[in-house]
Amino acid sequence: MSPDELDSAIQNALDGTLSEAGCFELRNILKSDPAARARYYEYAALEQSLAYRISGFTSVDAARSLADIRLQAESRRTFRVSIIAAAAVIIAVLVAMQLIFVSEPTVMANYEVAHGSLYTIESPGSGGGSTVEGLTDESIVTLTQGTFELVLKNGTRSVVTAPAKFQLRDEMELDLSYGTVWTEVSEEGTGFRVKTPGFLVTDLGTEFGVRSTPGTADEVHVFSGSVEVDAQSGTKETLMEGQAARRLPDGNLQAISVDSELFLTKLPMVLLVNGDFEAGDRPDESKYGSRATAGLLPGWNFGRNVSVTLNSSNGTLGHGVDDTTIVSSTGDTQIGFRSRDLDHKVGTSDNSIWQTFNTIPGYQYEVSFEMGGVFVNSGDLRITATVYDGAVTTGLHLTQASASRTGKSVSDSGYSKPTKFVFIAKSKQTTLVLTETSPDTRISSPAIDNVSVKESP
Repeated sequence: MSPDELDSAIQNALDGTLSEAGCFELRNILKSDPAARARYYEYAALEQSLAYRISGFTSVDAARSLADIRLQAESRRTFRVSIIAAAAVIIAVLVAMQLIFVSEPTVMANYEVAHGSLYTIESPGSGGGSTVEGLTDESIVTLTQGTFELVLKNGTRSVVTAPAKFQLRDEMELDLSYGTVWTEVSEEGTGFRVKTPGFLVTDLGTEFGVRSTPGTADEVHVFSGSVEVDAQSGTKETLMEGQAARRLPDGNLQAISVDSELFLTKLPMVLLVNGDFEAGDRPDESKYGSRATAGLLPGWNFGRNVSVTLNSSNGTLGHGVDDTTIVSSTGDTQIGFRSRDLDHKVGTSDNSIWQTFNTIPGYQYEVSFEMGGVFVNSGDLRITATVYDGAVTTGLHLTQASASRTGKSVSDSGYSKPTKFVFIAKSKQTTLVLTETSPDTRISSPAIDNVSVKESP
């Protein structure tokens, strides 16, 4: 709105002739623009001053002529109008100040997110000016990646896993548009509700999980206590500990097996840095990838035969050459081993990547990684993962596991299912080394992706 348009809108508002839409627009401008508010106060003061000046104009003498009587009557009528106008101005200023200096919404929950999570928090009612730290009843959270934990003032705790979108309606209800949420209800929060497009789940003193995914049936899983499930179609059931149900299209509830593996109960502890190999610079399009550098592979130590690859030399996605490429489950940056193009030596630091991370002595951890290979000739490819105690890469190791893939031709190229194994930490630092240990790498080219280490129950 231009300055002239603002002046006109303020004048019309004081005159009572501004449209409803115009009032709404002016209110938003006054809330967000200090200069506009100052302009409004000037006009309001001027309006009030003029009204009182007019009200003070009366006849000086006491003439009894008809003209004088009429003049005095008009003066009294003007005085009454001026009082009404002045009151209207004061009310308008007070209303504007109430709209402008509206109190911040009350925080109902604090939150924390896992490292690497991607999310947005929108508060449509705040006009973009809220400085509240925490979640209010206006906060709409969209989680596109990672994990989001919220703790309500009453002690109830929820862990939401992406992809998800939700809003706290109040301290006793979470509106889940879609996503996966695990909730542990406090004694004070008994009666807490989770609402999805399919049903309303009411806590009866419990720990439970809810899943709502577009295109699939909503599910509820009870891990302790009990919940009341209202399918909002006349069907209502109470589920006890160890029970689970899904909502069918006809509105009925179908019993299913309870599955705690579907839900996270706390934020995952990120141990490895850049385990998905996405944190570095974008590698050039190249046959079997670009030789690793600190910029391409931050967080890792690496040997001279290690490459970082995203697209082949002709732009085809994946690790390989020309149109013969492989992609991992995430279809993004991978780590390749170029010993077939160099000295053919395997099982050495030249063909390894490694990283030292913090651990808790006595705790069990799970290592996971994906392995694939591009086959030129018949043979076997192998990647060996070794876990060492402390910040070392040699000596007595805690455990070791290998991933292998066998192929005879290009058609056998691809990725295998993730390799997983566990270890128990002995000290506060542990080192993971991934090394190519293929019998003969001249036959093909291996690659890895999505390396992770996490606490294991």
